[in-house]
Amino acid sequence: MTTYKSDAVESGLHADKTIPGLVLCRTGRYTTEDDSLVSADVIQMVPVPVGAQVIDVDFYCSGDAALATGIDMGDGGDPDRYFAGLTFTGDHVYGKSAMNPVGFDKVYSTDDTVDIVLVKTAADTKVPTDIEFVVNVWYKMQGALDDEDA
Repeated sequence: MTTYKSDAVESGLHADKTIPGLVLCRTGRYTTEDDSLVSADVIQMVPVPVGAQVIDVDFYCSGDAALATGIDMGDGGDPDRYFAGLTFTGDHVYGKSAMNPVGFDKVYSTDDTVDIVLVKTAADTKVPTDIEFVVNVWYKMQGALDDEDA
């Protein structure tokens, strides 16, 4: 297993946590440059700060990623917290309607990343070159409003 990082993870956390109730959207992009991605590899897509309350996660994959059993999306604590076994046969977007219920309203107790985990039937199956993955994570800071539980 190899871990790769998107542009958003490379640049780090930059959230403005001072505005109560403000919904933030952080986007991470990763494009395959060669065919080195294989089963069980992880792409860290979006950094999420401690105290973030996830409202929604959107996931786009360009083209046919040739993933026989799909992609899981989660974090360090649960690799399929948001999506499990997504498959792509062309450009496609997945959002809240396909999201695992366990991921809804998740509040992070430590800094983490939302990750893509590649799941395939054969360990030597590779993701083609020039496949773009885009992840949007929508969140607000838990406890930022006076009438919320901290």
